[in-house]
Amino acid sequence: VNEAMYRNGKSYDVFKNVIVRNCVIWNDWGKCLEIGAETRGKEIFNILFEKCDVIHVNGSPLDCCNVDYADVHDIEYRNINIEYDDVVPASKIQTADNESYINDNSEYCPEIIRVTVEFNHEYSAGGTRRGINRNITFKNIRLFGRHEPKIFCKGYDEKHKTKDIVIDNLYWNDRLITELDDNILVPGEFTENIRLVATDLFELK
Repeated sequence: VNEAMYRNGKSYDVFKNVIVRNCVIWNDWGKCLEIGAETRGKEIFNILFEKCDVIHVNGSPLDCCNVDYADVHDIEYRNINIEYDDVVPASKIQTADNESYINDNSEYCPEIIRVTVEFNHEYSAGGTRRGINRNITFKNIRLFGRHEPKIFCKGYDEKHKTKDIVIDNLYWNDRLITELDDNILVPGEFTENIRLVATDLFELK
C-alpha cells in the first residue's frame, strides 16, 4: 500500500479538504454520495457534500462504507434533497447473459443514511486492518416519497467503532423527524453517540 501511495518523494495516504456541491445525482446502481468503500489511507477527513439533489437511487444515497483502515472523520452532508420512487429497484448481480431482472420486493427501500465499518471480501485490501468512523454530520436532509427514512450504523469491534454521528434536521415529506425510533434507526453493533437534533431551522446557505 505504501508503494502504491508513493509519488515524487512523498506518500499520499491522506485524503482531505474536498467539497462536492450543486450536483444532481441519478444512480442506477450502488451508493450516491459516498465515502468508500475503498478506504486505504491513514485519514479521510474534512469532506463536505452540500446543496445536492438525489433524484433516483437503488442504494443508500448518503453513505460511509469504511472497509479498510482509514480514520474517517469530520465529514458533513448538508442541505441534501432526496427522492425515492414509489418502487425502488433493488440491486442484483446478473449471473448469466440470458437472465432478466425481476424486482421481487416492491417494499424494498435502502437506508437514507448508512455509516459502517466492516470487512468486504472484494474491497478490504488492507487485510485484517480496520478503520474508524467519527464526527460525521447529516444536516438539513430532506427525503420525499412514500418510504419512511431508515438509518443504519455499525462498527466492527470495540476498537473500530462508528461514533459521534449527528443527524441535524431530517425531514420526510416536509415533516420534521423528532425521534429516532426503531422504525427509523436500525440498531447495529459497536456504535456510540448517535443522536438526533430537531431544530427545524432549514436554511439554504
